[in-house]
Amino acid sequence: MAPFFSIIIPTYQEKDYIRATLDSVKRQNFTDYEIIVCDFGSTDGTVQIAKEYGANVLNVKSRGSGFARNLGAVAAKGRFLVFLDADTTMWPDCLEVFKVAIDSSNVAGFPSVEWATDTTLYNIFRKVFLNPLYFLSTIINIGVGPSCCSFYNKQVFLETHGFDETTEILSNIDLNREVRRHGRLDFVVRAKCFTSDRRIKSEGFISYYLTIVYAFFMKKLKNKTMPLDFFQPVR
Repeated sequence: MAPFFSIIIPTYQEKDYIRATLDSVKRQNFTDYEIIVCDFGSTDGTVQIAKEYGANVLNVKSRGSGFARNLGAVAAKGRFLVFLDADTTMWPDCLEVFKVAIDSSNVAGFPSVEWATDTTLYNIFRKVFLNPLYFLSTIINIGVGPSCCSFYNKQVFLETHGFDETTEILSNIDLNREVRRHGRLDFVVRAKCFTSDRRIKSEGFISYYLTIVYAFFMKKLKNKTMPLDFFQPVR
């Protein structure tokens, strides 16, 4: 029997994070799921760890997390797809709350995002700007939502263009807008996840968010996406 959720995780050299991520999956109250890890050729033990947790590991030959997520979606057996970053952990009731949202006729959605950080500035920014922005986006349909943790009806997802495979920044904007044509996209505030702040710490808070704002307006005003090598992976 096919699982209800397929949890899809792109990875590359994620041994320092992937075990905690998979532990959070295994701690879920809702257990009707499969795990698909789409790996770019890790040599640090990431694949071995994924297999310990019973994940179906796909070898990804092309570049970009968008390609990996879309590849995982095609291979998925579940009715709903959950996209999870390798440095993101879910609260134990996250899938359970997603299921409640789905039972309320949502075809897609994303949770409240928290950072695994002790930096006060980051947490204030998340509370007063970032999560409210995600909520507002579901109302006015600007397509902004976290790619680190989200769910989509598989059939609806496959009828859209999926994640943008040409960029690593805001690769789900078009996807979220297209999904709205098929049903409700919801900010599921009761569902929560923690994601790493490693990129913000690596690039600096101001530089990181100026980059995101620049990419957003280039997309909205000129329909131009930033190339894959514009946003280098942080390990």
